[in-house]
Amino acid sequence: MSRPQKPRRPPPPGGFGMISIKFEIPGRIPGKERSRNSSRGGHYTPDKTRSAETTIALLSRGVMYGPPFKGPVLCKVDFWITPPASWGEKRRLEAIGKFIDVKPDLDNAYKTILDGCEKGGVFARGDSQVAVKVASKRYAARDRVVVSLRSLSA
Repeated sequence: MSRPQKPRRPPPPGGFGMISIKFEIPGRIPGKERSRNSSRGGHYTPDKTRSAETTIALLSRGVMYGPPFKGPVLCKVDFWITPPASWGEKRRLEAIGKFIDVKPDLDNAYKTILDGCEKGGVFARGDSQVAVKVASKRYAARDRVVVSLRSLSA
């Protein structure tokens, strides 16, 4: 008499190889702050930056199905930010979907995302694997960041 087979878990979308991942980070992501000098000598990362990187690491690790990306990677990050509360309701509604040219600084916020993904083990050799960077900041009804990573290797 043969043993009944356990049902196999279906493969994730895209198979088991790390082809692409996508995840959403609720809230705003602060820009990467400069490391600070401590009074005892040495350097440390400010708490706000370290906390954001840890959150990103946990979220990115949660969507990974296989080994980390090994070759070049395309990274797309969309920052969705609510309009200022001081604006009137009509102005806030008209702003939804429009691009933003105010803080947070796009480069520093992008660096926080990449460092968090690196902490989460997304990259085999570090965030230097990112060969193509795409980023945008737009107004939205709620604060969030959508991160998409895709392998550029065949």
